[in-house]
Amino acid sequence: MTPWRDDELFSPLDQHLAERLGKLAGETDPWVLSAVALASRAVSQGHVCLSLRDADPVWRKESWVLPSRQDWVSRLMLSPLIGTPESADRPLILGPRDRLYLRRYWQYERQLVHALRTRAAEPLIPDPAVLNESLDRLFGVLPKPSRKRAPDAAPDLQREAAWLAAHQHLCILSGGPGTGKTTTVTRILAILLEQARAAGRPPLRILLAAPTGKAAARLVESIQANKERLPVDDEIRAQLPDTAQTLHRALGYKPGSRTHFLHNADHPLPYDIVLVDECSMVDLALMAKLADAIPKDCRWLLLGDRDQLASVEAGSVFGDLCNAGGKPVGRSAAFSALHTGQRPESEFRSAPGIWDCTIHLEKSFRFSPDRGIGQLARCIHQGDAPGTLMLLAQHTRGNAELRWIRPDDLPQARAALRECILRGFEPLFQATTPEEGLEALTRFRLLAAHRKGIFGIQELNALARSCFVDRDQGWFRGQPVLITENSPETNLYNGDTGVCWSTDTGWRVFFPGGRSVATSRLPPHEPAFAMTVHKSQGSEFDQVLLVLPPKISPVTTRELLYTAVTRARTQVTLLGDPEVISVAVQTRVQRASGLRDALWTQP
Repeated sequence: MTPWRDDELFSPLDQHLAERLGKLAGETDPWVLSAVALASRAVSQGHVCLSLRDADPVWRKESWVLPSRQDWVSRLMLSPLIGTPESADRPLILGPRDRLYLRRYWQYERQLVHALRTRAAEPLIPDPAVLNESLDRLFGVLPKPSRKRAPDAAPDLQREAAWLAAHQHLCILSGGPGTGKTTTVTRILAILLEQARAAGRPPLRILLAAPTGKAAARLVESIQANKERLPVDDEIRAQLPDTAQTLHRALGYKPGSRTHFLHNADHPLPYDIVLVDECSMVDLALMAKLADAIPKDCRWLLLGDRDQLASVEAGSVFGDLCNAGGKPVGRSAAFSALHTGQRPESEFRSAPGIWDCTIHLEKSFRFSPDRGIGQLARCIHQGDAPGTLMLLAQHTRGNAELRWIRPDDLPQARAALRECILRGFEPLFQATTPEEGLEALTRFRLLAAHRKGIFGIQELNALARSCFVDRDQGWFRGQPVLITENSPETNLYNGDTGVCWSTDTGWRVFFPGGRSVATSRLPPHEPAFAMTVHKSQGSEFDQVLLVLPPKISPVTTRELLYTAVTRARTQVTLLGDPEVISVAVQTRVQRASGLRDALWTQP
C-alpha cells in the first residue's frame, strides 16, 4: 500500500519529496512517507503545517485503512525523518498538538514567535506629560477623573491604539475599511516624533511599507492627506514620511530569490519605526524575514483587516496575530482609564504578551452598518447566508448601492455583464490624458474568484477588451495593465497598475507618481480590466462588479466575498448564483498553523 503515490491527491512535487527523503533516510513506512507528502501538500494549499488531528476527513479513501492518530504519531516519532522542537535538525518537525511541519516553515514560525514575544515583553516608558498633551490635542480631552462616562459609551479605540503604540515596541492595529486605521497611525507617528523631540533625540527614521506597490501608494496618499489636517507644528509635519516601499524592495529584493534578502539580522534595516500596511496579504515566510531584519530597538506597527483574505502563500499570519476567531483576552487595566477617565480598582496581573499590543477598530466612518455595503459586509462577516441573499434581493429592487445579477439565463447574464462593463469603463476611454485615465481606473473594476474558466479573469478581460477595441488590435489608448512580477530595474512591482497611452516616442504605460515605461520594457504583465479578489487587496474603487463562478468552488469563501465587497466605496454589483453565494458565506478559510496558540496562550 503506497497512499503517498496517489496521483489524484498528491502533486508530482509531493510524491518526489516523500520518495527522495525516504531513500536518503532509509524510511519505508508508507504512513510516514504519506505524512511527508501531506505536509508538502498542506503548504501548497496555504497551510503552514499538517494538522494530524484534522487530516482524516481531507484525504480518507475507502480503499485505505488509516492508522489511529496515536499509532500514526508513534510511527512518526520513530522515523529518522522526523524531529521534535527540542531536536529540530530533521527534514520535518512534529510540533505541539500533533502538527507536522516542513522544517523551513517550523523555523519561520519559531522565528516570528520569538520576535513578537520579545517585543511584546519589553514595554517602553514615554514622557507622560508630553504623551497626555499629544493625546488630548490629537484625539480630544477625556472626561475628568471625577466624572464617569456613561456605561454604554463606546471606548475611543483610536486613542487606545495611540497610547499602546507609545508604550510598546509592537502595535498591531486591525479594522475594516473606513475604521480610521491610517488616520490613527498618522497621529501615532506624530506622537512618537513629539516624544523623540522632547527627549532630545534626532528625528525618527520611519519606513512605510506594504506587500504591493498599489498598497504602498495608497498608504502614502492616506498619510499625506491626513498629515495636512493634523494639529501639529510644521517641524513634526515635515518629519512625517512621504514615500513608501514594497516589502520586497525595503528588504533588498534579490532577483531570482524568493527567500533571501539584503537585510537580515546581520544587516538590519536602518529605521527606528517600521510601519507595514495591508498585513493580511503578508505570508509567514515574508513576515519572518521582516522580523529578522528589524533592529531590536525598532518600533513595529502592523496594520490590516483581520477578516480579509489570507495571503496567497502559506499562513494566515495577521489573523493569527489578531487572534481572529479566538476568545478575547483582556488588556492591561491602564487602558480602562482611557475609557472612564478614572484609574481602575485593581491592576491587570497577567504577564505582558501580544494581548497588550493588539487593537481592533470597530466603528466604520465610511459605511453605515444598517444599510447598503456596510450591511452586506456585516451579513457576510457574520456568516448570515439568508440575510445576505435577502439583502441583495431587497436592495436590487430599490437601492443603487447594491445590485444582484442572477445567472439563471447565461446569455442574459452575459448581456447584463457587458452593459456593466461598458458603463463602468466609459470614463477611462473618455479620458484625454494618462492622469485622467489613471483616475478613471480607480472608479470601477471587475473582480473574480478564478483566473480561468467561465467568469474567470481571463474570460472577463477578453470580454471587456472586445467591448472597446477590435480583437486583433495591439496596444490601445486607455488599456489597463497590471504588473505581475517585481522589477527593480524599471521600478515596477507586482500589483502596480497603469494605463497605456500614445506618446511622441511610441506607446508607453503610465503609472501613479508620474512614472512611465515603454511597452517594450514592461516586466511580466496582464490586462487589468478584471483582477482576482486576491490581487485587489490594498485597492479601493468607487464601484465593484464581483463575478462569481457558476458552480460552488473551494475558492469562494466568506473571506473572499467580504474582501471583494469592501473594495467598493459607493456601489457593489454581484453576479452570482444564490447557492454559490450561500455556500461561500458559510465557508471560512481554515489554515493549519501553530502561530496563534504560541502567541495567545497566556502564561
